[in-house]
Amino acid sequence: MANMNVYTNILLLMTASLSFYAIIYYMKLFKGYLLKRLNITVDSGIIIFRTKKLNRILTLLALKNRKIVYLLSNISLILSLILMGYGIFFVHNNLLKFLYVSRNAMPVTPLIPFVTVSLEDLPYFIISVAIAMVTHEFAHGVVAIAENVPITSTGLFFFIILFGGFIEPLEDKFKRIKLSSKLRILAAGSTSNLIFSLLFLLALSLMFHPRDGVIVMNIIENTPAHQTLKRYDVILEINGERINTTQDFSLLMSKTRPYDDINLTIMRSRRILSLHVKLDKHPRNTSRGFLGVSVIQNLDFILPCEKTTVIILYRIFIWNAIICSSIAIVNMLPIFISDGGQMVRFILEKIVKSERVAERINILISLYFISILALNILFTWIQWGGILWTP
Repeated sequence: MANMNVYTNILLLMTASLSFYAIIYYMKLFKGYLLKRLNITVDSGIIIFRTKKLNRILTLLALKNRKIVYLLSNISLILSLILMGYGIFFVHNNLLKFLYVSRNAMPVTPLIPFVTVSLEDLPYFIISVAIAMVTHEFAHGVVAIAENVPITSTGLFFFIILFGGFIEPLEDKFKRIKLSSKLRILAAGSTSNLIFSLLFLLALSLMFHPRDGVIVMNIIENTPAHQTLKRYDVILEINGERINTTQDFSLLMSKTRPYDDINLTIMRSRRILSLHVKLDKHPRNTSRGFLGVSVIQNLDFILPCEKTTVIILYRIFIWNAIICSSIAIVNMLPIFISDGGQMVRFILEKIVKSERVAERINILISLYFISILALNILFTWIQWGGILWTP
């Protein structure tokens, strides 16, 4: 049933994408003036929106703070190389874990609306991706202008189910600047994502305080929890043993066996309830009991508010922290479409003194890392199936 839902969602996503393309191509054929007015172009199947309205803001930020921008861009270059090193280590180390100790591996999955991102999580996904894209491209633009590379436009692109943001530097000018300037411009985006990720994590630590118990966030259909628990229930005890953290919950559940009868003490709408549940077999470890829930730490916000409001605020912050950090790392992998890949290409050009040879080497490096990343995703699918991702 889960796989059927995944395939249905993929079909719906592709239908929506094709419908969007049909509308754009209809406008291109019969209402071309509308696309021109909206600054939308279609090139090789890529739908592109461009604007020059942000150029003035980027220029003011860069020129009024040029010394600060130069200092920060040098720091960002160092940080970007650290991010690249960590990303390279992670994808290899995680692949080895999949091969030898799979239970210790971390899932690696592309975030695709309706496929790996549920409809309920879609608002958090959109907010976090928008913030990550804006900060990423703004950083590129500000550093480029500080390095005397004019920006012709900023914009968004859409291709099948992929989308993203971009800045367009004056290409001839960018090609002529020295290597260190190119690297500083390319490094700025990922570093800005890293900084925003750390800011969101700092806000989480200052504004949210843990409490005893874990909050039920998702309940899998046709599992023991489906008939017993409700979303936002707070599990306080299992068989009389206190639950203080998510680690406590995982540890106690790991000690259960299929068809065990357990007693749960929960809080629902400020009332304490005792529930009796008969566990099922765990789908990935048949020697363990399975309740069928995902949980997060019970939390209080710095200001008094309802539990649902606390959870919404928490999820906005945690989504942004994870999306920003993920983009910061993945974008630094040496893959030709990423900033990290472009950095590697320019460094290779400096070493081998030939654009053609550097491009070929860069393609080989890119294909290798695409393969490593793809294997991480494949093993994630094999081990967990078509999971809906949630922080």
